[in-house]
Amino acid sequence: MKSIFISYSHKDKEWKNRVVDHLSVLEEEKLIKILDDQKTDVGKDWQPEIEKYLNEANAAILLISTNFLNSDFIRDIEMPTILKKREDKSLHVIPLLIKPCAWEKVNWLKQIELRPKYGKSLSTLEPSKIDAELTTFVLEVERLLNKSSPVDKPDELEKIKPEYSSLTLIDLYKYIEKNIMGVDLNNVVIAVIHSNLFPPKILEEVLQFFNERGIKCECPSLNVNPFGYSDAIESAINNTTQVLYLSLKSEEHDSGWRKFTANIAEDACKEIIYYTF
Repeated sequence: MKSIFISYSHKDKEWKNRVVDHLSVLEEEKLIKILDDQKTDVGKDWQPEIEKYLNEANAAILLISTNFLNSDFIRDIEMPTILKKREDKSLHVIPLLIKPCAWEKVNWLKQIELRPKYGKSLSTLEPSKIDAELTTFVLEVERLLNKSSPVDKPDELEKIKPEYSSLTLIDLYKYIEKNIMGVDLNNVVIAVIHSNLFPPKILEEVLQFFNERGIKCECPSLNVNPFGYSDAIESAINNTTQVLYLSLKSEEHDSGWRKFTANIAEDACKEIIYYTF
């Protein structure tokens, strides 16, 4: 049975308990074992117990918040061991963003894929969505632990993709804000157009990322017959206020859609924001 250690600030104990409640369903089914500092006997020195837990753990879930990032104990005692074991590929490290904080500025943290996706913290979600996210999260962790080991396979949750990560979506958001010169993104409608080889999965996550922030989008490639794509692009550009063109760095030659999009946008007197993953 694989063991999971939860690293958290005691100021966030309520959030830790909420995560444990979801993980406990799996523990009851003997799918995982939770290493919880609350299980340490009263009066017992808890620091050696935590070090013991870290040595035993197959995964460490980090509950990210300003409290977590400002904790001397976490920074000086827990994280050196956690990061060393991650480097040795003997520990899956899975950060879970529970409250808004400047996690992007923490060098070791920005290199690891966070949950929930898109860098949106649990505390900013509606109550029903929090439980839905936590359910998805614990099932994902369980699949990861029981189908692979850090030694045998790179951690799918923590591996930074060469062209895409949660931070990339945040960078895209900031890049668009910068290019429309301070206009409120909630007051624009974006035509999202992409190169021929752009992955549907990333496109889906880009659109969901925008939708969760109240940004209206029109994507002509969705539910459109390929033979009518050119007409759909033209319609989207004419019916929106901003054009976003997405492509991949790995594409040696972009398809003709880039040039076609540029021509249509020029005719419609629309500026294009180009963004490469």
